[in-house]
Amino acid sequence: SRRTRARGTPEQRVAAMGAAQVEPHVTPFRPEDLTPSTPFPPDAAKPDPVPCDKLGRIDAVPFPGKFCGTEDACVTALPVDFCERLAQDGLGTPSWCWETRPPTCSNKRLACSDPTVVDRNRSELAGRPWCVRPADLRRYDGPVEIRCDASGADARQEGSPTGCWWLKEDAHKDLQ
Repeated sequence: SRRTRARGTPEQRVAAMGAAQVEPHVTPFRPEDLTPSTPFPPDAAKPDPVPCDKLGRIDAVPFPGKFCGTEDACVTALPVDFCERLAQDGLGTPSWCWETRPPTCSNKRLACSDPTVVDRNRSELAGRPWCVRPADLRRYDGPVEIRCDASGADARQEGSPTGCWWLKEDAHKDLQ
C-alpha cells in the first residue's frame, strides 16, 4: 500500500475533509500529569513576601529567619532601649529580650558561676531589623521606623499601631 501525500495548504485540506470531520484537539489539565520539575505558573495575586531581615537573624517569630508573622510589624532598627521601656510598665517584656546563659565552670572541682541573664536587646539586637507585636509597639510608645511592606498583613490593616494603612493611603510610601 502506497501512501499518498495530501496536496495544498492545511486550510485547504481541512476544507476538503469537511468541517464536521475536524475536531479541535484539547487536552484537559490534570494535576497528576505534572512532574516535580514542572513549574506551576506564578500566582499574580500573591506577590513574594518582602523580608524584614535579609540576613535571616529574627528568632522571635513562628518561622524564624527573615519574615514577620501575620500581625507583626517590621521595625527597621530595634531601638536600644526597647526592652527596658517595656519592662518599666510592669507588664513584662517579650521573651526574646532576655537570654539565660548556662553557668560557666573553669574546673570540675570548683564551683560553677550562677546562670547569667543577658539583655539581648542591648547586646545584640539593637539596630537590627526585628519583628515586633502590635501590643509591644503600642507599649513602647516611642519613635521607630517601620517597613510596611515587610510587616505582616494584619499590621497593614486599618487601626494597627503601625500606621501603615494611612501611610500607604495618604503618603503612598513604605517607611513609617
